[in-house]
Amino acid sequence: MIKIGTFFLIYLFLPGLILKLLFFRKDENISSLSWIPLIFIFSIIIFNLYSLSAYIFHFSHKLVFCLVISTSFVSIILLLFCSPKNRKKLFKKDKFSIFAILTFLLTGCIILFLAYYGAALHGDALGFLGIIRKIAGSSKIYNYAAFYKESQFDVTYFNNPWFLLISNVIYMTKEDLIKVWLILPIFLAPLMILSIYSAGKTIFNSTKGGWLSAIVFILIYGISEGMWPMRTSNFPQVLNYFIFFPASLNLSFLYLKYRKPRYMIFASLIGFTMFFLHPVGILIFSISLGSFAVGIFLLKSNKEDAKLILFILIITFILLLPHILYRLPTIKFNNYFYKILRAEDKVILSKNLFYLNPARLFAPHYLVEPEFPVKKIYKFYPRISYIFAFLVLFPLLLKYLKKDDSAVFIFSNMITVPFVVLNPILLFFLKYIIPLQILNEFTQISPVVFIYAFFLLKILQKMDNYMKPKNSEMVLFSFLFFIFLFPIFNRNLVWRLSHEPYPITFDSQNAVIRPEYPIYGFKINPVLSYMSKNISPLSVILANKELSLIVPAFCNNYVAVTYVGHVSAIVKDQNLREKVIKTVLNSTNIEEIKRALAKYKVKYILLYIEETNEKDFRKNKDVFKQIYYDNNFVIFKVKKY
Repeated sequence: MIKIGTFFLIYLFLPGLILKLLFFRKDENISSLSWIPLIFIFSIIIFNLYSLSAYIFHFSHKLVFCLVISTSFVSIILLLFCSPKNRKKLFKKDKFSIFAILTFLLTGCIILFLAYYGAALHGDALGFLGIIRKIAGSSKIYNYAAFYKESQFDVTYFNNPWFLLISNVIYMTKEDLIKVWLILPIFLAPLMILSIYSAGKTIFNSTKGGWLSAIVFILIYGISEGMWPMRTSNFPQVLNYFIFFPASLNLSFLYLKYRKPRYMIFASLIGFTMFFLHPVGILIFSISLGSFAVGIFLLKSNKEDAKLILFILIITFILLLPHILYRLPTIKFNNYFYKILRAEDKVILSKNLFYLNPARLFAPHYLVEPEFPVKKIYKFYPRISYIFAFLVLFPLLLKYLKKDDSAVFIFSNMITVPFVVLNPILLFFLKYIIPLQILNEFTQISPVVFIYAFFLLKILQKMDNYMKPKNSEMVLFSFLFFIFLFPIFNRNLVWRLSHEPYPITFDSQNAVIRPEYPIYGFKINPVLSYMSKNISPLSVILANKELSLIVPAFCNNYVAVTYVGHVSAIVKDQNLREKVIKTVLNSTNIEEIKRALAKYKVKYILLYIEETNEKDFRKNKDVFKQIYYDNNFVIFKVKKY
């Protein structure tokens, strides 16, 4: 843990300190707590430049590490050369209130939760781990597909700096990838909370507004969603939503207030980096700031501020243009993959024209679209959210539009999101360009956290008129504290705690063992451990689709067939691949099996004991050699085709 923590300090904080020391040394507008996520983001901005070069020119891992360590060394030298007097002025102290105490208390509970349960190890994580493991297993830096040797890498994660950063740490430390992946959220979840706090503080021009934003974030995206965003905080898209995007808002509002070019430049650099983490991030960044610019122009007739916001977007896209032009030739339209998405769209629209649930604009989707049976009372929550939004929030926002930029920001985003993703006329055209599943990501633009923080802040200000500020804070503090115990908010957390009892555990060799995979009831760790140590790297393994989804995350190998999905394989011959596994598992004709295996250069076959064509494999010892056997699984090596 100490070793991993030291490496992440070198990678994630020391490089960013250079930008702080060079461009923000005397800045008094950003407080010390706000600097923590910003220095992290600045480090990723610098690493993104190294990452781009590494992918294009195929650097070695050692060269990437040398670049990082050199940057960290320079930042330490610059810090040492600061006089003690100037060093004290580097970070402005924050103002604390009773809401800060609640925020820190809840953050501590979240860290303890994550230390026990760790990061998510299913869903998209399996694809991410497959990509990271292949980058870490190569001496040179390339883009890799997670599952299929012949498939194009996923263009969504092309030249991804986050994957390279983790793989470089793995390569240099020789630590277990799963172990590093599991503990990453312990570092990242507090950064999410601090980034939301910083954005709220700047948007509302109030420290209390910042703490209230952080508390609302923990309530909505932490407690009510069973800590899922915290457990997936190492996903690149989640980094975008809850660390980078709030930081871009923070610097954009500072630019409006103080007109200092450095805020504009770094807000643009954040938007630039968001594109490389996950392209949807730049869409959220653009639509949110674009709607804010239009809102300022139309609602406040403030052309100057609207120009400043648009200037941030223009600079961002100028920075991105060379890479977009370089990247376009690498993108191949995949008819098979998009046919699947279109087929799903038809099913979705046949069941619900408004698949993009409007209630998600005013509440997290776990409250609106629970994944498990709920009582009838909870099914009314979407309707309640509409009523609350249109009868309470909109009138309140309209009251402050002329005098409060935060009200303009929230109002313009609340109007824009439904127009973009819930407009039936626009949806009719958009669905031919962007699949509905991807469009649904745009609901992240909705400033849900800031909507409710704005509402609570105005309540607090009204209460100050009738009682002492400390008393009004205590009343609101008590309300917020007890609301965490209310079943409608914590039922998802309780459900996850009772249905996912998978704490992090380690074996005698310090390797992670935890049965949190799609295959429940099987001890899969022994076979995965054997494969990672004894099977040739990057060789192709054939197993059923469910097992094949897991294998690349834990072993540096490709598979012959698995599911098609967000980070799964994108190939034209998916149907043929699925026939291959049926042939291998069901056919009794050895020549037919050999032809199927040869087509995808399969070197190993992983089977459940129940998938008993194994007796036929054992009979053909000149073709198959059994190399592993336990109570659940058997592995055969293909000797020849």
